[in-house]
Amino acid sequence: MVLLVLWTALAILILIAYRPGGPWDIVVVSGAFVPVLIAAAAVVRPPEPRLHDPGATAANLVVAWVGLLAALLVSGLLVLEVRIITAEGDQALLPSLEVAYALVLAIGALSLYTALGISGIPARPGSRLQGRMLHALGIAVLMTTGATGLLGGAAVANDLALLEQPAQPSRFGPTDPALTPPGCDVPVVVGPTADLEIVAHGIIDGEDMGSASIRGVRSGLDESWSGSVESDYARARASYVRVGAQAWLGLGAQPPSRIQVDPFGLAGTDGLTLDGPVVAVVTSSLPGVVAEDLGVELVGGARARHCRTAVGGPTALDTFLPLRWLAGGQLLTVTHPLDEWRGTLDWWVFADGQLGQASVIIHGYPGEAWPTTGISGSLSARLTALDRDQPQTVTPPAAP
Repeated sequence: MVLLVLWTALAILILIAYRPGGPWDIVVVSGAFVPVLIAAAAVVRPPEPRLHDPGATAANLVVAWVGLLAALLVSGLLVLEVRIITAEGDQALLPSLEVAYALVLAIGALSLYTALGISGIPARPGSRLQGRMLHALGIAVLMTTGATGLLGGAAVANDLALLEQPAQPSRFGPTDPALTPPGCDVPVVVGPTADLEIVAHGIIDGEDMGSASIRGVRSGLDESWSGSVESDYARARASYVRVGAQAWLGLGAQPPSRIQVDPFGLAGTDGLTLDGPVVAVVTSSLPGVVAEDLGVELVGGARARHCRTAVGGPTALDTFLPLRWLAGGQLLTVTHPLDEWRGTLDWWVFADGQLGQASVIIHGYPGEAWPTTGISGSLSARLTALDRDQPQTVTPPAAP
């Protein structure tokens, strides 16, 4: 019954959330219910252990472990697909070989468990256990091949069909299906220009405690942005402009005043404050930056390589400026370094080799970030860098 519930939840998720378009998406949704039928067969005719038969101990253990493995695999697959399908701009059901491999394993374990019940394993006294095991394996192979072929094959065919369709221009990057985004081991670069936005959120024990955002443009090393924070512990506004070797910072309602370039001390050596710090971190030569390749995804109609690495609290605060507002209420200084917080940094590299999107999430004890207690705190932020091939204008602020 547990397997039936989990596979039904996955099928309903695909039915509701999987809408990339293409000629095969209906087939993909239909194929998602094939494992549900296999799980239903296991409910109708489950493997029945013989608890009081010493000769069936080994068979009982096999059935128990196969059932447990099947439940664990589909649970992990369900969590993975929730993240994939609900991610912004991502509608590839099987974006990488790792995800496809997980699907095959989950369906294979389910099929084997169902086949054990159909074949009557554990076998009754006097029956040939070896023959029943071969019968179960044969049934499991057939069910696994059919289910994965229908669901996985249709999903891959639909993705390929979408890639062959004429692509509309995208603000995220090139849409030519013949272009392949570089791997996660290739250094990523910032675009020559960008329309940029960072949105950050803080959560304490599942309750939203506030948000912060920055919106601006960049042309080369010149930047102009404005931002604000609204949280339980801080309310503030700020603006920043950099033109060449000059910079201006405005806090609250005060007019912008002269300040040295790079007043925030973020990651990187060029003094950029928005997408520059992310690129500096992911291209770092530090041994701790090991990129995980999560496959190629469609983001806003453009193909992008999804990469991930582990980060700590200090790195996150030195990479996404709005997180400083949320964590300590200060923009120029880090009042709460969050040394014990841990999380992940994701970034998307497009076919032009440039950073177009990034996100971070870190978790830790709330009392280290805010004057409160609790069990779990989290900080998250998402950066988008759009129109990187369009000219942007950065001008000094008007004199008061």
